[in-house]
Amino acid sequence: MSEQDLCVAPAGRHDLDAVASLLARAFAEDVPMRAFFRGEGPVAPERHVEVFRGMLLEGPLASGTVDVVRDSTGGIAAAAVWHARGASWHGVSGLRRLADTLHALACYWRGMGAGGLGHAMMLQRAIDAYAPSAPYWYLKVIGVDPDRRGQGLGGLLLSHRLRMADEDDLPAYLESSSRRTGALYRRHGFVPVRSITPWAGGQPWAMWRERVSLRGDGVIHLA
Repeated sequence: MSEQDLCVAPAGRHDLDAVASLLARAFAEDVPMRAFFRGEGPVAPERHVEVFRGMLLEGPLASGTVDVVRDSTGGIAAAAVWHARGASWHGVSGLRRLADTLHALACYWRGMGAGGLGHAMMLQRAIDAYAPSAPYWYLKVIGVDPDRRGQGLGGLLLSHRLRMADEDDLPAYLESSSRRTGALYRRHGFVPVRSITPWAGGQPWAMWRERVSLRGDGVIHLA
């Protein structure tokens, strides 16, 4: 399938289940993702789906910052979840935010249970402690359908949103959990800036992409 047959666009609320299912498949064997389940063995697919539903509902879907690659049939082949300017909620009303937050908590509860949810929150706080304080675009997660890997879909998603970051003259930030993804991010202008305290089987890195107006001076302006 050629790039002409693909379209990058924001996901809508009607895409919630499809995007959550795709991300669950993409991260089924992911070591850092497994750490959120307290290092358990194989996790039931439906639990993964619930966790990604929660992630999508916790701001990005309502904010319009979930990008998907659609093929010529309308099917979703890849997805990227961003937080706008470092915030998970952007331009969302209070009532919508409250309703989605409660829905997200219910999804997390079904996916992890009480003990697992507490563990995941502690792990997320530890990761968040490494994040910069300046406004930036944050890539929460990016995933490609396992049957569509190697087709450049991850790069297509990154290029789409990073063009917007450049238009806004904003930097971008993410955490990379593998050499493979780290190489992809480097090709799109990210550089590793600090190692994040490792979890079992993984060594994540914080990566930063400088904003346009400061790019090229050889200095990383990480606040």
